[in-house]
Amino acid sequence: MRKWIAGGDPAEELTKIAEERDSKLVVVGTHGLTGIQFFLLGSVSQGVVRHSRRNVLVARGSDDWSAGPKRILVATDFSDFAEEALRTALELAPDDANIDVVHCWQVPIPPASPIDHWSGSPTLATLSEDVEEHARQHGKALIKQHATDRLNLSYQALAGPPGATIIAYAKRESMRYDLVVTGSHGRRGFRRFFLGSVAEKIVRHA
Repeated sequence: MRKWIAGGDPAEELTKIAEERDSKLVVVGTHGLTGIQFFLLGSVSQGVVRHSRRNVLVARGSDDWSAGPKRILVATDFSDFAEEALRTALELAPDDANIDVVHCWQVPIPPASPIDHWSGSPTLATLSEDVEEHARQHGKALIKQHATDRLNLSYQALAGPPGATIIAYAKRESMRYDLVVTGSHGRRGFRRFFLGSVAEKIVRHA
């Protein structure tokens, strides 16, 4: 184990050192700041998640990981980033671990009111059913692709905005997840301002 002392922005320096050392994983803790504290102090963990091109593990709580994370939640949007996140979860998971893959779907809001069914055009209700079925089929194929006798994989399609829905799902007391895994698109600048970051929201609130 080695130690480095660096001056400057903590998130930027951690990211830089990880690149220089060709690190496979960056591990940071988090205070879980929200509200005015987060606005004034910021978050090193979120900064690392935002800037790092390496996998980042954000540690919170004192769960016993001596046997590895036994219950894992993986968020997916079926992108290449999400695929890599799932593969990472599969590598980290010990034998007989439970991995729940969750996808959040939303129906795009049309610029005008939906056309009634008599016109032959799809209504908002039928569009919602189509989007949900598409999410189910994608998830079914994903689980089939990664199925293994070593692990217990399941899939759930949830309606709602990804960040808030995944956080609420992960916080359910009945589940008690040891680890939440998500990919990151690495959005910065205006794209991050307008689109937000599901990964950063999970780091802040989960």
